[in-house]
Amino acid sequence: KQTLLHLALQWHVYTMLCCRLYLPASLVRTVYLPVGNPETQWLYGPIKAGYSLCFSLQGSVLTEHLVFCTVYSRASMPTQPCIEIKKTDALTEASREDGFWATRVVRMDGRATHP
Repeated sequence: KQTLLHLALQWHVYTMLCCRLYLPASLVRTVYLPVGNPETQWLYGPIKAGYSLCFSLQGSVLTEHLVFCTVYSRASMPTQPCIEIKKTDALTEASREDGFWATRVVRMDGRATHP
């Protein structure tokens, strides 16, 4: 359950992702993914209440990779946990609140995924 303490501890994440064009990419990645798996490609950003994420992938991505997306509240609590993207065109449910999302792209053969 989300509490004010969770929100107080994570207040900076949503603001940082909204302002990431003005911040060094290395800072944003270090703060958002302090111990990210080097074999995993991460994509992330803010999401506004009422908006969905639309995925448009090449077929080759899904034949060689697993793609997962999680949508979080501003307090870093999952509101749409671990959605596996299985189609080249996919749409998430509309977010019920402002927050952020993270997508993990992992090669099926275990090797490193490069952008």
